[in-house]
Amino acid sequence: MPKSNGEKVLCTGSAGFIGHHLVKALKKHGYHVTGVDNLSAGLRKYANLADEFIWDDVGNITADMLEGVSF
Repeated sequence: MPKSNGEKVLCTGSAGFIGHHLVKALKKHGYHVTGVDNLSAGLRKYANLADEFIWDDVGNITADMLEGVSF
């Protein structure tokens, strides 16, 4: 994974087992991470790893939430 210069990324399922590991890796490489999870299976303590956290269903993501997101 290449180093970032602070690019903003969105990680869905960020409070789950795989998602929280992805969030940690992205942050380690300098990305600003917005996590999205409805916490139906994820853990609240993992939600805190993201720079920003949206507690909602992935189906409710709007264009406003994606503003400035690189990928």
